[in-house]
Amino acid sequence: MGHATGETIEDHIKTVEAYSDLIIVRSHLEDLPYKVARLSYLPIINAGNGSDEHPTQAMIDIYAIYKMRGDLSKLSIALSCDTKARFAVSFVKMLRLWPPQRFTLCCLPGIAINPAVREAMERLHSLGTLVSVVHNVVETLDHDVLSIQMQDMSKFSNASLGYDAVDKEQETEPFTITAKKILEHNSNTLILNPLPRFSELDTSCDSLPNAGYFQQVKLSTPIRMAILERMLSGTPWTG
Repeated sequence: MGHATGETIEDHIKTVEAYSDLIIVRSHLEDLPYKVARLSYLPIINAGNGSDEHPTQAMIDIYAIYKMRGDLSKLSIALSCDTKARFAVSFVKMLRLWPPQRFTLCCLPGIAINPAVREAMERLHSLGTLVSVVHNVVETLDHDVLSIQMQDMSKFSNASLGYDAVDKEQETEPFTITAKKILEHNSNTLILNPLPRFSELDTSCDSLPNAGYFQQVKLSTPIRMAILERMLSGTPWTG
């Protein structure tokens, strides 16, 4: 939703509303989906708003885990990433619906965990999940699932396609996953990544049975179809 023409957000929404049944908002502005929801009577889907949340990605990730590993409440799940990443906030929050046996956060030492993620982890703990924090990704390779992304995604906020963008910054070794590490630890951990990936996930992993990230992309289609169908059906959302 751009404003290059100088059109006000109020006029823009009223115009879009005239020929739409639903509005999907994806923006670097954290407050935009909420503002649009106040301005329009149409259903609004948040497809990512700045560093706030990315609920549809979280739904895709959880569905991918269910399809590839089964009941989440019987699993151990690890997350290695920047705790300010919007997909991470939504993912940890949403896990409360299916609290796993174990949840491990892998993050940089000495950096404060995003309060929203910390609160969500405390909620998981209250629901019976064994919660822990580690600072080396190899400590997650005994888990059923590892979702991994860069530890500082702010570096890539304006990245473009191609290896030039990927290679501008390299992830530090303790937070990279390679086929060598997986094989050395005889790990069956399912590796997921919300994509795009950078140097945290080496291409050597692509041919391993552990690699689930491209299947994760395929599974996004039925989830997005389900969300659209639900929102367009007029069924009230009960949370």
